[in-house]
Amino acid sequence: MWGKLHDTPCWYRLVRMVGIVLFSGLFYLRLKGCGHIPLEGGVLLVSNHRSYLDPIVLTFVTRRRVNFMAKEELFRNPVFGYIIRKFGAFPLKRASFDRWAFVHAVELLRDGKVLAMFGEGTRSKSGHMGKLREGPLRVARRAGVPIAPVVIQGTGRVLPRGSHFPRMGTVSAAVGNLLSTDELKKGEKIGVLVDRLRTEMIKLGASE
Repeated sequence: MWGKLHDTPCWYRLVRMVGIVLFSGLFYLRLKGCGHIPLEGGVLLVSNHRSYLDPIVLTFVTRRRVNFMAKEELFRNPVFGYIIRKFGAFPLKRASFDRWAFVHAVELLRDGKVLAMFGEGTRSKSGHMGKLREGPLRVARRAGVPIAPVVIQGTGRVLPRGSHFPRMGTVSAAVGNLLSTDELKKGEKIGVLVDRLRTEMIKLGASE
C-alpha cells in the first residue's frame, strides 16, 4: 500500500491519508492526472493560487512528500513555523530576490525531492489565472528537473480572501503533462517557456 517512496516518511503518508479523508468529508474533492507526477526523482509542481487551502490540496496530488516555499511571515509564530517546517516548508523573503531560498530550492530538486511553487507568486485577487513569474522556470532549469503544471479550482470559492471559515463546495486539482528537462534546456528564452506553461495551465483548467 505504501510503495517504495524513499523521500516520504511514514508519518507524512499517514497524515496525508487522514487529511484526504477529512477534506473529502468537508468538500467534494476531485483529483485528475496525478499519474503524471513521477514516483522518484526531482520534479517541480507549478500551480495557480487562489486560497490558503491550495498548499493542502497540492499534498493530495502525489503520495510523495511535497516541499514548499512559504512567505517568511508565516514562520514568525514559532509553533506554526515548526509545524510547517516539518511538512516541508521553508521561508522565502518576497521583498527582494532571496538567494538562499533559490539555492535551497535547487538543492532540494537536485536531491530528488518534490517542490511546489505558485506560479503567480501570490493569491489571485480576480480568481483568474494571472501572469506567471519567471522564478519557477529558472529554478527548474537550474536544477535540471521537469515541471508538472497543476491547476486547482474551487478553493477560491470555498475559502475566499478574507474568509476564516470554509464553505461547502467542489474542489479539484488537475495535473498536466510534464514540461520535460530537455524542453527546459533547449535554450529558449525564459519568457517563451513562461508563456508556454501558462497556456498549458489555462488549457488544463478549461478541461475541468
